[in-house]
This record gives sequence, structure tokens and C-alpha cells, in this order.
Amino acid sequence: MTYTPVEIRHVKPRRGLFGYNRAPVDRLLEEIAESPDPDAMTDAKINEYREKFAHPYVAAGRGYIDDIIDPRDTRSRLIEALDTLRTKRDRNPPKKHGNIPL
Repeated sequence: MTYTPVEIRHVKPRRGLFGYNRAPVDRLLEEIAESPDPDAMTDAKINEYREKFAHPYVAAGRGYIDDIIDPRDTRSRLIEALDTLRTKRDRNPPKKHGNIPL
């Protein structure tokens, strides 16, 4: 579970943008170098990366997160979860046989 305005990432956006594979990075570096303002182009690419990958909806779509909630709903969700746990009972069958000493 995560909150809505959170940024989820496994690396910093600059590292994620310039990545681990050299072929796309070389094309990106050429594009940045050919632009009239390389710093602005780099910032624009980093923001594009953040919008595309660094929000919780991508992680939820891939199954890494079960639910996305608003921070104002935290109390009610927590109370609901604790109420569920309060009435939960262990339903395993009793042991019929134990382990013999070896």
C-alpha cells in the first residue's frame, strides 16, 4: 500500500534516464548535445522520465503495490485492518503425528 503523491523509483531519475544500456544512452546524449540548451533539455528529459515511470500507478500496474490510498484515508484503512485481525482465528488442523527423533 502506498500514498498517492509519492514518487516510487529504484534509482535516481538521472541514473534511470541515462540507464544501463549504452545504445539508447548514446542517442540521448547526442540529442542533448545537439540541443541549443543542454541543461534545459536534460531537465526536460528527467521530468519526462519521472512522469512516465516514477509514480505509484506504474508500480501498482506491475503488481509491486497492492493499493494506492489518499493520506486522509489512512486512519479508516488502518482501523479496518485491525478490526479484521482482531477476530481472526488460527484454523490449522491439529497435529496428528509428531516428528520422531533421528
